[in-house]
Amino acid sequence: MTTPEVVVLDISMPGLNGIEVAKRLRSLGCQAAIVFFSADIEFMMAAMDAGASAFVKKTRISSDLWFAIQEALAGRVFVSISD
Repeated sequence: MTTPEVVVLDISMPGLNGIEVAKRLRSLGCQAAIVFFSADIEFMMAAMDAGASAFVKKTRISSDLWFAIQEALAGRVFVSISD
């Protein structure tokens, strides 16, 4: 079994939302960097509290997602909040 280095989650997933997935991953001991994306910046603090390393607004995915993943893998926090 392989363990991921990074997990990219949408907060608005059907069934179990991304924040709950992140909490479960952390409770299972998953050490992967977690990168969230969402249309709503209001979820940013909940994402970080759930163990995220990065948060990307959906409007900035094309410009920020790759950089957010790289920063998360390097152990740094990344948040894109500008449009």
